Amino acid sequence: MPINGSVPHQRPSCAVNAPAILAEHGIPDFAAWVRSAHADRHGKIVGPSNRTRPADRALQLPFLALNECNSIRVLALDCDHPDSFRHAIWARELPQPGIEVWRDGGGLLALWPLARRVHRGSQARQRPVRLFGRTAEFFTKAAGADPHFNPDGPIRNPAAPHDSWKVIRNGRGGFQLVELHEFLPARWSLPRPAALLTDAARNCSVFDALMRFAGRWSNRDADLQAEGEVLNTDMFARSPRGPLPSQEVGWIAASVGRYRAQWIDQGRYQADPERQAERGRRSGAARRRRTALRDAQIRQWASEGWTQARIAAEVGLSQQRVAQITSEPTQVGTWNLSDRDSTFSGGGSLFFSG
Repeated sequence: MPINGSVPHQRPSCAVNAPAILAEHGIPDFAAWVRSAHADRHGKIVGPSNRTRPADRALQLPFLALNECNSIRVLALDCDHPDSFRHAIWARELPQPGIEVWRDGGGLLALWPLARRVHRGSQARQRPVRLFGRTAEFFTKAAGADPHFNPDGPIRNPAAPHDSWKVIRNGRGGFQLVELHEFLPARWSLPRPAALLTDAARNCSVFDALMRFAGRWSNRDADLQAEGEVLNTDMFARSPRGPLPSQEVGWIAASVGRYRAQWIDQGRYQADPERQAERGRRSGAARRRRTALRDAQIRQWASEGWTQARIAAEVGLSQQRVAQITSEPTQVGTWNLSDRDSTFSGGGSLFFSG
């Protein structure tokens, strides 16, 4: 509770209006805004996903984001080849999911709703997040699911019937995260990808590491060849294939040097605020040069007693803009109004830069 004793703001819940199909599986509490999307007759997402309010209306759409950016409600797997999934269930390597969404094409979306949400973020407890991450990695590996599937985006809504998929509910409510984690073997870890042992992967690894090293401004004059040799030895000394040849490291260092030199020549290392400010100064100076002759004529008419309305009608500007031009301070100088280039004889710029 805050220090002043006030009750902290709570986001409204639409649990009372949520469909019973999701409520009985442990997914009753949704935020006021829920990401959802429509589907065509083939079961594909139509258009971008939108945030719909109230949530009970979003729960009726074909695609729905069950997980939020700051919390996880379900463990979801996308299995393009369900045979591995069936074998994992039969061998009791995985628990029976609470909800199964079978597509007409043979794919499967398996959902394990959690009894308690797993919060994530800088202020969230890290142990549940790590526990969920390891569990999701093992489930994906055991079921042969798509490792690149994004469970945080809109997925097929099990509460919304559609002609292109079939929903099977196994009558199980929310799962405890510890209960799902018990299916992991002792000291299990995700196997190292075999691609890291190939020549192309070693080349890319050294290139990325050397790019990060050369990207620091303090290392702009460093010897990239020597640094590449050190990185190559540290990264692949114990690899079965061994480190890359020195000639290959030299080619990588030369490529990194050319790339970084090109960026430095283009001025890309200038900070964004400085670059934007410089761009604004240049565009402002160019705009003032283009309108200098017109502004001088406006000031001359104003000194002769013309009204702002008359001047605005003459030059096609608003009276407010005419008032700004006539009130802007100018430096002492002489304008040659007859000259086409409207040259200004005087020190400095025409206007003071406030």
